[in-house]
Amino acid sequence: MVKPALVIEFGSGVSTIAIAEALRVSEGCLISIDESMNWSENTRRLLSDPARVVFIWAPAIGGFDYTLLAKVFSPKDKPELVIVDGPSVASRFSEPALRLYSELLSSQSICAIDDTDREQNDKAASQLAARFSLRKVDYGDPIYIHHKYSMLFPSDLSDGILLA
Repeated sequence: MVKPALVIEFGSGVSTIAIAEALRVSEGCLISIDESMNWSENTRRLLSDPARVVFIWAPAIGGFDYTLLAKVFSPKDKPELVIVDGPSVASRFSEPALRLYSELLSSQSICAIDDTDREQNDKAASQLAARFSLRKVDYGDPIYIHHKYSMLFPSDLSDGILLA
């Protein structure tokens, strides 16, 4: 149902590979931000069509520099999908991070937030959902019993969306 023209993800990996495959059909583009150049390069090597993915290496000793990253995106950049799954070494929802997500999201965005079994991530997911009138749906992980992630959907979309 959703054919995103622009996807922005914080933290690359399996999601990068899955979304890049889906974007081959829609001709969209993925911007993948990660703190590890090696991890990004390994992920890039696994892509069947790396031309649709732009990797941004953002070293994150204490977390991404979200203020600096905000300068990369134009105010008109409103991705249809935002994925928050990084950085792995620090809070994903600092005040600068929330400002950047707030600039990127809209009431028509879909946002995937990993690790909402962590209280801070779950609280931030709820705040973003409320701010943009998005519907928050929580999912469990079939492999990691205590792991949870959340999807934020526009109210007019179902939670069974497939990227195509």
